[in-house]
Amino acid sequence: MDFFEVANSTPTMRRFLERPIAEPELVKILETANMAPSGSNAQPWEFVVVRDLQTRREIQRLYEAVWGPYKDTAIIRGRTTLSPRAVKALATGDEFAAQLAVVPVHVVVFLDRPKMRVERGSADASASGIAISNPPEVCGSKLSSAIWSETSSEIRTLGA
Repeated sequence: MDFFEVANSTPTMRRFLERPIAEPELVKILETANMAPSGSNAQPWEFVVVRDLQTRREIQRLYEAVWGPYKDTAIIRGRTTLSPRAVKALATGDEFAAQLAVVPVHVVVFLDRPKMRVERGSADASASGIAISNPPEVCGSKLSSAIWSETSSEIRTLGA
């Protein structure tokens, strides 16, 4: 399968099984994500692999703490009637949040600003590499980055 087939056919997973991921598969995924393109070819990110159940539960708690306010301001926005698309987004987001502790492995991607050779940067390319480099039958993936900024210091301590 060529890159375009992979990019156009890899779904975002929102329902998870508590099935272990083989170490060689995880290493392959992380190596691929690590080599994603970046400004000045710096690859200014680091990965924290979380397998511990208590830490996964803490990730779920942190996510749910921001998901509630986010959905109120970004999706509901004071409306009393929601479109079918908004209703689906809320249901999907709630289901995703409720399953975060079930996910057997979390890969938390941090942008390492001291490694950056340009003023602005993002870890999105490496996170996309994680999504594209593993087929759903291996482990599947779901990227979630936009609402984490409020809890980033708490998330950072999870990998310590």
